[in-house]
Amino acid sequence: MTPEQMELLSDMIADKIVERLDEYLPPKYDIAFTTIKDPVSIDKTIDLYGNPKFSRKKLLGEQLKELAKKAQKLLDEEKYELLQELTEIYNKIKKEFDNL
Repeated sequence: MTPEQMELLSDMIADKIVERLDEYLPPKYDIAFTTIKDPVSIDKTIDLYGNPKFSRKKLLGEQLKELAKKAQKLLDEEKYELLQELTEIYNKIKKEFDNL
């Protein structure tokens, strides 16, 4: 199976578990479950053991993209002091990203 197929299978299994969970819990547990369709109900970036699924390099790459967006926003708003500080942070993360 490809990683995409494995991810799809795990999503389908998680959907079934959440759908049927309140059927199997005793009535004394008065818990309202959010559905799997709710994007914040299950964090898919963490495995069962609490370890991140993504590599450090991928996470740093995502941070760099977000910082680039924020830098453009600061530039548009003409907040040059904040932009300079953001650039320093960006350069530190970029250096760590390049070392990986």
